[in-house]
Amino acid sequence: MPLYGHTGSPNINNIHSHRLSVFFILMASGVLYEDSSSTGIIAERYYALSRAALSLDPVYQDATCATVQALFMAIRYIYQSDCTNNEGRWLLMGVVVRVMQLVSNGCLIRNVIFFY
Repeated sequence: MPLYGHTGSPNINNIHSHRLSVFFILMASGVLYEDSSSTGIIAERYYALSRAALSLDPVYQDATCATVQALFMAIRYIYQSDCTNNEGRWLLMGVVVRVMQLVSNGCLIRNVIFFY
């Protein structure tokens, strides 16, 4: 479901919170490429919004492809903003792998049920 409706205005009533998290983490990563003195502050705000949106729905119970995207993009953002935070990136990568397995198992189960 797109973020913008037919009227051109934002419609966030039907968007999943993890998709919104992808949007915010993408904005945070993009801001890091600006040449401004407030780049770090703005990027951290978008990153905080991304984490907040990700926490609105349970990560393990309500996992989607957007969940995996948001978590993986968060790893990339952490690398871009602070290259020394290796432990945080590895811990988050473990979560990404587990969530990815949940999503792929859910797709497999849905396809098996569909074909029977």
